[in-house]
Amino acid sequence: MAFVKGRQIMDATLIASEFIDSRMKGGAPGLMCKLDIQKAYDHMNWSFLLNTLTQMGFGSKWMKWIEGVECRLILINSVLDSLPTYVMSLFPIPAKVVKKLDKLRRNFLWKSNKEGKGFNLVNWKNVLLSKDRGGLGIRNLRLQNESLLMKWLWRYTEEDAALWKEVIVAKYGELNPWCTEITSQPYGVGIWRTIRNLWSQMEGNMYIKVGNGNKTKFWKDGWIDQTSLRELFPDLFLICENPDARVSDCSTEHGWDISLRRLLNDWEVERVAALMGKLAGTIITTTTTDKILWKHSKDGVFSVNNAYKRGLQGMTGGPKYNWNYFWKSNILTKVKCFTWGNK
Repeated sequence: MAFVKGRQIMDATLIASEFIDSRMKGGAPGLMCKLDIQKAYDHMNWSFLLNTLTQMGFGSKWMKWIEGVECRLILINSVLDSLPTYVMSLFPIPAKVVKKLDKLRRNFLWKSNKEGKGFNLVNWKNVLLSKDRGGLGIRNLRLQNESLLMKWLWRYTEEDAALWKEVIVAKYGELNPWCTEITSQPYGVGIWRTIRNLWSQMEGNMYIKVGNGNKTKFWKDGWIDQTSLRELFPDLFLICENPDARVSDCSTEHGWDISLRRLLNDWEVERVAALMGKLAGTIITTTTTDKILWKHSKDGVFSVNNAYKRGLQGMTGGPKYNWNYFWKSNILTKVKCFTWGNK
């Protein structure tokens, strides 16, 4: 499936998990078959590689560098942190698994042996901070997992014709064009419920750019100043004829028709005038569709890395210091690591 244009390899995994979940909850008998397909380039034996380099004549000085803390930091970021990424791209990682992985990475960084000997120079929470905030930039697995799962919510807003989205919509139903209904089903082997629970975090970091207005709800979606008209004009929302009207339903050639259920009181006339003032200058274009945009990027496109950085900003950092200047200096990396560990 990964080699089909417009699809990703994890699409099949998501579809399979939801089908199995429905089958198991339905109680109907059935047969499931699993076929393993593996590519040689998916795996690398790091120990074999290092042994090969030794056999090829790489000296003790170079191999000693491999054992240094600065190299271990590189290996953690390039190898150890990448190992669970594939799984975290779709599956929520249990807290106990994160704890075990953190223990492995922590022991590797501080060169603890199998008996657990060795000591940690810096609290692990500080190690996980970005370098500009006093950490080493080692990935926080919980935040990384959430950021990777959020990518599915972003794809949901973008891929209207995707097969995986059709399966999800058929099973859970649509709350709006941007997300599915909130499910009250018990947790099973299905994955989407956990992904859907991240929508509240995702929604606060996005805004709607209206095109033809066919997807955007006039009252309920945040399309004016990234706020919903229901919040800005709650009194008018209470007397509107259709709370779920689309922007395209209320837009006319000559302006706006908000269709209220009754005649207005004197004070409500001023409120309608204020609403029309808010809508002034809004252009509805029939040639483009409504889009969801990410607030924190110049092009409005979501990225896992950007979402991860947003999550890190909610974590407390160490003492204030110009860490960017420190890490970009020409000092040897091992000296930087030693200085950082004794700050």
